[in-house]
Formats: sequence, structure tokens, C-alpha cells
Amino acid sequence: HFRNRSPGTGRPVVPRQRICHLKQEWGTHWGTITRLEACAFHPYLVMRSMEILAPTFLEYCAVRRRLPRARVKRVGVRLARWKGARQGSIVVVCGLAGALAPGLHPGTILIPEWVGLADGRIMHCDPALVQALVTAARTLHFQPDTGPLLTAQSLIVGDDRLIWSQRGFVAADMEAGLLAGRNLRV
Repeated sequence: HFRNRSPGTGRPVVPRQRICHLKQEWGTHWGTITRLEACAFHPYLVMRSMEILAPTFLEYCAVRRRLPRARVKRVGVRLARWKGARQGSIVVVCGLAGALAPGLHPGTILIPEWVGLADGRIMHCDPALVQALVTAARTLHFQPDTGPLLTAQSLIVGDDRLIWSQRGFVAADMEAGLLAGRNLRV
């Protein structure tokens, strides 16, 4: 699909007019937006400034299949295998979450505006990154949910699902909230 390739690496190059259009549309956040938006149209775009964390092998394979040149790390449940990232890095956790809200259907894309931990701490996600991911999802005809995500130490089952749902959480994972306090763009 790409006729233009980088002379040094042979990797595909995003058409300049697409980048310029996004720069005009999104202003100062164009670098992040370009990488995420262009990904929707150019699946082979190399995303160097973002690290995608996939907790399990299944999640890792799914990301790797859709974004073969992206920086994806298999980090283990509760980030057990993750070595960390440089301060200020963009980090996206891509994996499965268990629904807590009754209306959340299997396959729903969740891009939370904030993540809560069971001990009461809250981590606000980077607003520009959230907006970029929501826009990219909608470009691909998905309707993402931006409700809050709970990061728990174990699976949420039984009556606990109702309790956490009543506190406003739409789903639960075991990784995203562990990035709180690490000076990362999540």
C-alpha cells in the first residue's frame, strides 16, 4: 500500500498531507494525534514515542498482529515482568478488563478518563491521549466508553461487582492503576 519508503530503513512513510491536516486540526498535540490517527489509516506506521503494555500472551499477540511495528511489551499480570519506562513516556495498557457495569457488552473498547485503585487513590489519564484514542476508535467506527476503570489486586466477582459498579466504575483490570505516580503519560 505504501509507495514511499524511508531510504534508511525501508519502512513506510505517512503521507505529508495527512500529517499537515492533523497539525492544523489539533494544534500542539499533533505529534501524538498523528501517530494514533495515522495508525487507523496506516497500520504499518512505526509508533516510536508510545509504549504499549500487554499483560498476557494473548493480549500481546493481538496487539502485535494489528500493529506489527509498534513498541509492545508483554508485561505480565499486575505488571510483574515490566521493567518500567522513562519519565514522561506515553504508555498505553492494552488488554482485557472485566465488566462491572450491567450495560457494558463484551468487546466494548474502554478508554478511561481516570483509573481508581481499591485503596482509594486515583490516577487521571492524559486528556490529549484519551481524546486521541477516542477519536481514532471512532474513526474506525467503534463507540468507546470513557467511564472510570478500577485496578484491583484480584478478580472482582460476586457481590463485589455490584459494589464497585455502584461506586461508578464500569470495568476492572489488574494493571492500569499501577502506573500511578510514575510520571508517565497514561
